[in-house]
Parts: sequence; C-alpha cells; structure tokens
Amino acid sequence: MFRNLSVFLLILPLCALLSGCAETIYPSVALQMPQGAKVYTAYNIWYENPADIPAVNYHKGKIIPFGTEIEFIGVTKAPLFFPNTGKIVFKVKETNEEFRIEYDQTWMLIPIEDYITRAFSIKNVSELSEGISKTNLERIKRGIVEEGMTRREVLLAFGYPVPHRTPSILDDTWIFWNERLDSVRVVFQKDKVIAILKLD
Repeated sequence: MFRNLSVFLLILPLCALLSGCAETIYPSVALQMPQGAKVYTAYNIWYENPADIPAVNYHKGKIIPFGTEIEFIGVTKAPLFFPNTGKIVFKVKETNEEFRIEYDQTWMLIPIEDYITRAFSIKNVSELSEGISKTNLERIKRGIVEEGMTRREVLLAFGYPVPHRTPSILDDTWIFWNERLDSVRVVFQKDKVIAILKLD
C-alpha cells in the first residue's frame, strides 16, 4: 500500500508538469492596438469546420472575407511540452458566430504572435482595399486569383502562402494548398501574377 502511495506521489507532479497550463497570448499587444481600436481579418480566412480551422488556410469551404470585424475570445499557446501549438478563438461581430484557428508552428514556422499580426489587422475593409479596382475587389471577395493581379491582391484573396514551401513573399513563386495533397502555384513577374498552375 505504501509503495503504491509513493508511486502515486511521484507520478502526480510529473502529470501536472506535462499537462501544465496553457499560456495566454494578448492579441492587443501583438497588434499594438490603440485603446478602443477595432480588429479585422487581414485576408480571406477559409474554413470547413468553424471550430477547427487550420492556420495554413486551406482554400476549401466557406470564406470569412478580409476586412471582417472580429472580437478575440481567447488566444493560448500550449504548455511546456507542446510549445509549437496554440488556439485562436474569435467571433465575427456582425453574426456572433464563433471560430477557432488551430495553430501549429511546425507548419507555420513563425511564433503564434507573428501569425496574429499577419492574419488580423486594425485596418478596415476600405483601408485594406484602397486603390484596388472594382473588378479585382469582386474577385478577391470570392477568393479568386487571376493573371495581372498584384501580390497585395493575392494576399487579400488567398492569405499567406504555405511557409515551408514559400519561405519569403518576395519569392517569385508562391505555393498555396486547397487541401494537403492539392496545391496551386502562383507565379509572379515583379509585382504581377503571370501564371497560376495546379500541382498534383
């Protein structure tokens, strides 16, 4: 009996250490938000299940349009033994619909705080789309990229390319995923799209 109790007392702290407590992340700090500022999606966020949105932004399902006003509910980074994962929970202000982004730094290659500064903005839809033609704006809202569009317009429509396939947005080729085994290559010449290629 005493031996079992000793084993239990040894295991208990280990379990507590392994489970740990998730670290709270403050988006207002990451975004350097002025007091009272509103927050918006910085690009189209695609999803099939609102409670399980991969941060890599597979281009499949419905779209939360860029410039959508949101409110953060909670952002957490996993405990000590799972340091590369986290969750971003927010709701769309207009509908109160709740969404959760599952973050995995192994795929994204940047800390969750840096991802927040990419995916969200204090600029509204008018500011984000300033100078974009009406035709391209309609394409962006529908998640469509075509030849002749700029890098900025592609970012609004598709979001950031898959980081481990496109290390820098200064590269002339960006890789996006429709799903894990279905990729699209967007090719630029300087600032304009010159080709969109489906990869098998």
